[in-house]
Amino acid sequence: MEIVFVFDRNYIPFFLKCKESILKYNKDVNFTVVTNDDISLDDVTTIKMTNLPKNLRHRRNDRITDATYLKVCLPLLYPKYLGEKILYMDADIICQGSLQELWNTECDFICLTESHKYGRVQARELNHTKYGLSGVMLMNLKALNEANFTQKCFQPFEKNVSRWCHEETIINTFFYGKLNFIDKKFNYCHNREYDEPIREEDAVLLHYCGGRENKQDMLERKL
Repeated sequence: MEIVFVFDRNYIPFFLKCKESILKYNKDVNFTVVTNDDISLDDVTTIKMTNLPKNLRHRRNDRITDATYLKVCLPLLYPKYLGEKILYMDADIICQGSLQELWNTECDFICLTESHKYGRVQARELNHTKYGLSGVMLMNLKALNEANFTQKCFQPFEKNVSRWCHEETIINTFFYGKLNFIDKKFNYCHNREYDEPIREEDAVLLHYCGGRENKQDMLERKL
């Protein structure tokens, strides 16, 4: 099982806890971190990428950093560094069970979960019925490469469009028809409202997305 993360050095504490929780329930896992920072981690393959577009835009004090956009660059690492299928995961996640069901899911392009309630607003803005969360993605890197996925994701910045673009919105905008939506238990967001909620303890992957309070909840969580 090949699990890939992207982050800068600020997310190392979260990654270490995430890694520990994954290994509690899963064996034979290869961890790879793709970063634009100088990071060295035990038992982890680290790949440094610095060829991001120079005109990425962020809101003031935005929690989305340049490193976040590295997730759309992952197809460029196939086949030299990464295999045909990978499981991408944000670092601020606690694993609570086996990932084998997710890993064995057929993936023609990208498999991800539908957003929580706020996703309805995001979906309407894009004239879609669903909005996918990019925090956990099963990715077919071969298919993404063939579709020029990375190049298309960065086109809004190359054209200097005025509307706000996060990498998640870009994926939903350009590739909505190729997204396969999977069970919310594989990326269930802590302290978020859902139309059909499940117990957080029943999530396979519990995502501590958002601001500082959620992140602190993760660090204080006992495994």
